[in-house]
Amino acid sequence: MRAEIVDIADNQEWFHVLRCDHVNAVAFSPDGKIVASGQDNGGMVTLWDTMTGREIRGIQGHEGAIMAIAFNPEGTVLASGGDDRTIRLWDVATGIPQQTLTGHEDYVSSIAFHPTGLIASGSGDKTIKVWGGLLYPRRRLYRLLMTLVGHADEVTSVAFSPDSARLASGSRDTTVRLWGWYGAIKNERTLRGHVGAVLSVSYSPDGQIVASSSADETIKLWSVEATRDEHDPRTLSRYIDSVRSVAFHPNGQIIAAANFRDDYPVTLWDVRTGRELRSLTGNSDEAASVAFSPDGRVVACGAGGRFGGSIELLRVEE
Repeated sequence: MRAEIVDIADNQEWFHVLRCDHVNAVAFSPDGKIVASGQDNGGMVTLWDTMTGREIRGIQGHEGAIMAIAFNPEGTVLASGGDDRTIRLWDVATGIPQQTLTGHEDYVSSIAFHPTGLIASGSGDKTIKVWGGLLYPRRRLYRLLMTLVGHADEVTSVAFSPDSARLASGSRDTTVRLWGWYGAIKNERTLRGHVGAVLSVSYSPDGQIVASSSADETIKLWSVEATRDEHDPRTLSRYIDSVRSVAFHPNGQIIAAANFRDDYPVTLWDVRTGRELRSLTGNSDEAASVAFSPDGRVVACGAGGRFGGSIELLRVEE
């Protein structure tokens, strides 16, 4: 792998272009110093220094492509999931494997950490599994706590609300489901409106909006507190193919979206007005994942395409 450093000055070019194999997932560490990528080639997870663009280390253990990655709230553990149906937990400081979680019957497509350390995972087996365990002096040992059933097709994305009270899930069955995360966990609401597979879900920082991106070439913004009769989401659309990933800026005012097969792999939107703020050109034509750094100053795009894969980092002005 090599990192190509690009000086953006006042233009719209990316300040780091990190060349690697096709990237399916990107995530920032809680302190923003590390960006992790999950790749197709040989089950590789790579940790990169956000500021310098240099590779910190490669972590290998999965059999097949990596489809999902997430840091725990402390930033000490990285979870990865993929084609081999497992979730693997890694020590961020050393890259040493800590535990392998098995139980899904198809590939793991999404992972999210709850602030308490619980893990939710979505899968091609149409289920969401919740993992938790005892905290020992050096690490937490996980076990399967429950399986959430309701979607009629692959669960593509899971995300916890900022107040930890709800879990949102998206699926190829075209729906978004909101699960109550207090008392008895249950499906509180099913949001219908997309006409294609839902590929990504993300909560706004205040927890009032769920954004969903879809193969129907749109992004929808759902009010979490709306009644069943009030669900008329705002729709953002300018795309010519699937919108693979969506993420809120920490200020809650901007959404970034990863666009599949588009000349502009990332689009930034104004949440309040629904206006397109900026379309960002890139070095790959198949953007798969997008994430904001915790301070909101950098957006990362993981991509693939005809010319190989990359993680592309851009400074974002407030």
